[in-house]
Amino acid sequence: MKFNTILSFSIAALLAVGMSFPAKAERVCEVTDPTGTPLNVRNSPNGRIVNALRNGREVYIIEIAYDGKNRPWAKVGGYYQGEYRIWGWVFREFISCYDRSSASLTQQGVQFISPESRPNTFISEFLQEKLREFDALTLGANYIYNFIDLNGDNTPEIIVHAVGQIFCGTGGCSTFILRQNSQGYYEQLSEIGISHPPILVTNETRQGWKSLIVHSRNSEVFWVHFNGREYQGSYGNRLARMPSVSGKMLFAREYRDYIQDLFPVR
Repeated sequence: MKFNTILSFSIAALLAVGMSFPAKAERVCEVTDPTGTPLNVRNSPNGRIVNALRNGREVYIIEIAYDGKNRPWAKVGGYYQGEYRIWGWVFREFISCYDRSSASLTQQGVQFISPESRPNTFISEFLQEKLREFDALTLGANYIYNFIDLNGDNTPEIIVHAVGQIFCGTGGCSTFILRQNSQGYYEQLSEIGISHPPILVTNETRQGWKSLIVHSRNSEVFWVHFNGREYQGSYGNRLARMPSVSGKMLFAREYRDYIQDLFPVR
């Protein structure tokens, strides 16, 4: 599909008209369309499509406006080949913003664990069944996973982060925790419906199970604790900042910066 030429200004032109452009150390946003498809860029809030931006593209918000249905839209710009460009209007809920200077999650006591490097047939079948529940097999999905012992019984649980139109919303995507049953088969223990990597498996425990820290939209962080039956997290467990904890970091070293390509559900 072809799009109209994007609006583009050189740095000199921006300065000439008195328009400032952001330094790369300031608050930055990323395209995080939960459908996994390029995010449409429009010439006005909910207007004509003029371009598209892929997930992960860094952008800066210039202006916020609302359409006739009171939905928020952001006018965004960003750097492309060293030049700052004004892209246009995108749906605000499909971009996530954070302070670049505070985005690093590396800290003492946290060990990064590489995700599994091969697709897992059982996990793929498990997620296919989830898609069937919504009659959405054709939409597909992707996943990344790790084996981690969460309750100290020397039998690892599986933490699966799923990405796709069915598994993601504006706040995040679904993370599933699978536990081995008495017959040796894995089954779902919990679903954390609003989450983004990195996911931290901390050394703090509740009722014998390690507590998790997950991220949601705009790199906000939340505790997720075991309640005796399942892992349960909510916006009531939001943290003002990343605490000093020890444990294991899964899937990413930075917010939504996946450490490897995700596996397709097939």
